Amino acid sequence: MRNFNFRKKFDIAVNVFSSFGYFDNDKENFRVFYNSNKSLKSNGWFVFDFINSDFLFKNLVSVSADIINGKKIVQKRRIENGFVIKDIYINSDKKPSYSEILRLYSHDDITDAMDINGFKVIKMFGDYYGNKFVKSKSSRLIIFAKKNN
Repeated sequence: MRNFNFRKKFDIAVNVFSSFGYFDNDKENFRVFYNSNKSLKSNGWFVFDFINSDFLFKNLVSVSADIINGKKIVQKRRIENGFVIKDIYINSDKKPSYSEILRLYSHDDITDAMDINGFKVIKMFGDYYGNKFVKSKSSRLIIFAKKNN
């Protein structure tokens, strides 16, 4: 994601299920847009899916628990300094088995970065059912963008 160099150009690039925002800084995160653009043919499509930070700030589920294959899975979430941090505990209440740290970006951060990196936003959706994106109500930010020529 930081660097990719293909011999061929593609018709479409897809980045879904919040597979974005895990690098150490904004420059590295937004390099994904630059690299995707460089890998696309003229008028190629970029499909991008990310959590809607405006919605998350108001609707964060701080703790959830499930039993999966006989194992107790507890997830604890918090927002700190522009990041959502999820600690996952498997059969333990003391030490997390895994921690996930995701940088949160606003709708404007994402669309501005797309523009800077050569994309034109064509359509936005707020969930996987194709509903319209509403900043305060949509759980997802799903963007269909075209490469500017």
